[in-house]
Amino acid sequence: MNILVLSHMYPNRLNSTYGIFIHQLNRHIHKKGIKLHVISPVPWTLQILRYFRKKWDYYYNIPLHDEIEEIEVNYPRYFIPPQGWLFQYSGVFMYRGLKNLIQNKTFDLIHAHVALPDGYTAYLIKNNFDIPFIVTVHGQDLQVTLYKNKSCKKSLKKIFDSAERITLVSSKLKDLLIEHFGHASKSEVIPNGFDPNDIAIRGDDLKKIYGHKLILLSVSNLINTKGIDLNIKAVKELKNKFRNFKYLIIGDGPQKSYLKKLVQQYGLTEYVEFLGRLPYKEVMKYMSVADIFSLPSWQEGFGVVYIEAMAHGLSVIGVEGEGIQDVIKNWENGVLVKPKDVNSLVRALEILFFNPQRRKFLGENAKKEVFRNYTWDKIAERYIEIYREVKNANK
Repeated sequence: MNILVLSHMYPNRLNSTYGIFIHQLNRHIHKKGIKLHVISPVPWTLQILRYFRKKWDYYYNIPLHDEIEEIEVNYPRYFIPPQGWLFQYSGVFMYRGLKNLIQNKTFDLIHAHVALPDGYTAYLIKNNFDIPFIVTVHGQDLQVTLYKNKSCKKSLKKIFDSAERITLVSSKLKDLLIEHFGHASKSEVIPNGFDPNDIAIRGDDLKKIYGHKLILLSVSNLINTKGIDLNIKAVKELKNKFRNFKYLIIGDGPQKSYLKKLVQQYGLTEYVEFLGRLPYKEVMKYMSVADIFSLPSWQEGFGVVYIEAMAHGLSVIGVEGEGIQDVIKNWENGVLVKPKDVNSLVRALEILFFNPQRRKFLGENAKKEVFRNYTWDKIAERYIEIYREVKNANK
């Protein structure tokens, strides 16, 4: 089979972790003999703009073509209006930027990650080149884009109506799809996963740095919905009861300066450390030495980082009603707290801080669960089955 993968989220030479979960899935599909061609469109920018904003310099320097672990990746440029203007037409702009790459090529099907813009681009390719497509919803489409305006909702409807199959990374998202668009019969929950080889990466050097301190860890983009501020507020409540800990925050984003001010305001500078955005293997090292992983995000489609933390045997804290609830059984293999509720988070952390046996119990159960059901090898098999079904149905 010859599959075209469309994903504006994909690793590149300047950001090795962007969309890493999509590449990891592709890598395991590729290992099973499926030929993949990845197109990861990048916003177009004038050369002069790169000197004024960091993100435009980043876009400008991404190569047009690369190969990542034997998978061909193209990074064509496409026009995108600033500040999210005309987002409902973003799939049209993306299609115009990449259509020359697919002319005179033969694909059995398209796998689009994210409905808008990538899925809409696949919808246009289907209409113009008669190539069937499936679309994977990771979260934003049904948690944010759906509510932007009526035009965005109409665009999503076209995509879901036209797609041969719809996969979603959690039951939460499938419920939203059915509520707003229907399509229960052609939709399926397929979660994200992890690679057991990544879990073998050890961080013995880090153990020397942090000694015998209990390590609380978060890994995320530093944006409001991730709830990092809730962790900081919870730590403030606990520091007078339990002092031998370090809260490590991996990631970057627009809330970083606010979060740092919060740490200073609460007198937590000796307890909280901002590590910035790190390469994937470094993140795995930190997970290997941590004790508790907490990400009280209240707008999470799934969150592969929870799975990775569980695979390391950590006690993992997520939020009730979010995508990770498919995986975490409260106080059996992890902990679910109430959304945006600092008191609920404080109670959970206090129990985990003072009870190493409880941490061990949760961590062992978490590891068993994800190794049994959430490896990329198992997830890849499920996608390959869908590819075959779609291909056979469109002969």
